[in-house]
Amino acid sequence: MNENRIKWEFFATALLLGVLIVWQMNTKDSLERAQNPEVQEVVAVEVARLTNANSDLRKELADLSNEEYNLAQVLNNKAKAEESIQSKQEKAEILAGNKPVVGPGIELVIYNEVSIPQLIDLLNALMNIGAEAISLNNVRVTNQYSVWGAELKPPYTFQAIGGPAALSTSLTRRGGVVDQIEASSGALEFKLEEKNQLSLPAGDVRDFKHAKTVEINE
Repeated sequence: MNENRIKWEFFATALLLGVLIVWQMNTKDSLERAQNPEVQEVVAVEVARLTNANSDLRKELADLSNEEYNLAQVLNNKAKAEESIQSKQEKAEILAGNKPVVGPGIELVIYNEVSIPQLIDLLNALMNIGAEAISLNNVRVTNQYSVWGAELKPPYTFQAIGGPAALSTSLTRRGGVVDQIEASSGALEFKLEEKNQLSLPAGDVRDFKHAKTVEINE
């Protein structure tokens, strides 16, 4: 058994030496090829090709980054344009009075009989001091509303959406519209309250048959 073991050990040693010799020869050949001018030229050409390819890839990456930035700008501008259009549409709907609105404001109730011109003065005063939406006796006041054609009797209830403090102060200040009405018609019996939340109804909407919008080129 020892004799067989010795043979196997000798065989393994010889095999290992053979592998080492072959590896050494291959390494020597590789080194000689690497030192060959023709091989070096081929390697140099390959390195230059890879360098150019890497430069092209970087340029393509930069172009893609610019395209992505430009696309983001377009989408951002589109979102801003849509937001602006929506905001303008909401303002137009509030001014036209074709939708109910809510917000803080004031409620003025006048219990005395007052004239139509005085009611108009009150409405104009509210508009001039910043009221964004107004109703009179629960009817929305729009550019199509006419006090002259309305059947109005006291008490007159004005509701106006806007800054409550500014509206209240402007109405009751010395020389303000309430003071002017009292100066011409005597003392008014009224109640003025600032409200955190008012709800105004929609007004009548006219059906436009002849008027058309015009596009303006900026």
